[in-house]
Amino acid sequence: MPIALVALWRTGMTAAVPAGLGLTTAARSDLATHRFSLRELRALAPIVALCMVLDAARSSEWRRLGVTLAVGGLTVLAVLLLWLTTRVVAFGDVVLVAFALPVTASVSPRAVGTMLVVAIIAAGGTGVVRRVHRTTISATNGVALGPGLLAGWVVGVMVG
Repeated sequence: MPIALVALWRTGMTAAVPAGLGLTTAARSDLATHRFSLRELRALAPIVALCMVLDAARSSEWRRLGVTLAVGGLTVLAVLLLWLTTRVVAFGDVVLVAFALPVTASVSPRAVGTMLVVAIIAAGGTGVVRRVHRTTISATNGVALGPGLLAGWVVGVMVG
């Protein structure tokens, strides 16, 4: 909850609260079990979308919402193509990125890039730590992107 409130304070967007809550719980679950609740993300996604529309209506910034949709759509398409063409990205990672995008894309396209770079670095760092501690990383037990994506989301929202 504190992450979501800090994001609300920084962006002024009510959508930051459900997005922050969803990413926090997904990151915690992904780190512990390499799984997260699609049901929870499915329940929170319409709330985030509704909050995005309400935020746009409140501030009369419909262009910002259009940019958010365009940047988010292109980014999800790129991650989806990575999932289809490589074994590096899991479908759950595509879902998490799609869930994390609306708030950061609404801040700025630069925030999206920052979020993704920080997420990749943090996930790579997690993989290195697991290797050092001799934890096996296999196809079914890959590196958890959720915690890295949460870190990237926070940095993207704060810096973007």
